[in-house]
Amino acid sequence: MTGIGETADDMDRMYQETLLALAKAVANAMAQLVLKAKSVASTTEDQGLQNKVISSATSCALTTSQLVACTKNKLIDRAMVCTLATFQLEACS
Repeated sequence: MTGIGETADDMDRMYQETLLALAKAVANAMAQLVLKAKSVASTTEDQGLQNKVISSATSCALTTSQLVACTKNKLIDRAMVCTLATFQLEACS
């Protein structure tokens, strides 16, 4: 714990928010890479090479999109677990 009054749930939430922010930063960087790849591909007249560069960049972008989706799903899963635990605690009261 880094601060007075912080719980393990607080730390977990901060960790998850940081993870999502980093995944989004990777996605933004990948979007820039895709734009640059398309620009590079346009400098050659070899259609096969153009297609290969664009295909590779698109594949990387899709993988990055999956990374962000997995991160968001993890956050949703954790929120559901916390909500269930809260209901269980309230039921015990």
